[in-house]
Amino acid sequence: MVILLPTYYLPLSYNFSAGQFVNIYVWSNQSISIYLMNNEQYSAFSSGQSYTYIYEAGGSIIERSFYISGGGTYYIVIDNNNQGSAFVLYEITESPSLKDLTSQWVLQITD
Repeated sequence: MVILLPTYYLPLSYNFSAGQFVNIYVWSNQSISIYLMNNEQYSAFSSGQSYTYIYEAGGSIIERSFYISGGGTYYIVIDNNNQGSAFVLYEITESPSLKDLTSQWVLQITD
């Protein structure tokens, strides 16, 4: 569990492979936002500049899967933009695309 003070955020850096799904599960005692960003977007966000993001979700319970089309370093940012502290539990996993699973399944049958 992580405690995010008001207006604080938690940046999590990951190196994802192309063609993968990123699965994000977040629970909090209050509504928070999560962002999936590349290096450039996170740099703007962390320096207080105007920023964009690849994906965004909000709420106190978040279950989302994002498709990563291009591999590389990405940031998942858990943002507490509220006036109170947020108690946050999170789990982030990576899973292969359906195409990859289908290819593996076909190969196993034909072997």
